[in-house]
Amino acid sequence: MNKINYIPPENNKGCCEYKLKLIFNQEEVREQKKIKIASQMKYRIFQGNGKAIYILGVSDKGDIEGIEEYELEESIKFIEEASLLINATIYKKRIYKGNNGFIATLRIELLNKNDLEHDFI
Repeated sequence: MNKINYIPPENNKGCCEYKLKLIFNQEEVREQKKIKIASQMKYRIFQGNGKAIYILGVSDKGDIEGIEEYELEESIKFIEEASLLINATIYKKRIYKGNNGFIATLRIELLNKNDLEHDFI
């Protein structure tokens, strides 16, 4: 398993989004966050001309923290569920070592390029 040594701070524009982890204890909060993440994902996909990259286990500043394996699995599952809301899918997933756990890169694309439009959910 490879280790990532450096990631630049997140840019508000472009196709790349960083998330430390996506774990929510309350179902209502989880569902609200899922809609918010789906909208954000659609923006990132629009910026990437149909594709986006989500990096889990990393802070917005680019700090390579890493998270526990179960947190990573839950966060990936959350991203998969959010992607379904906008007719997108994870087409490539890679797991790396972080400073204190694991990091994942998720490559996401729209299932239908005709869905690439400005209106966000």
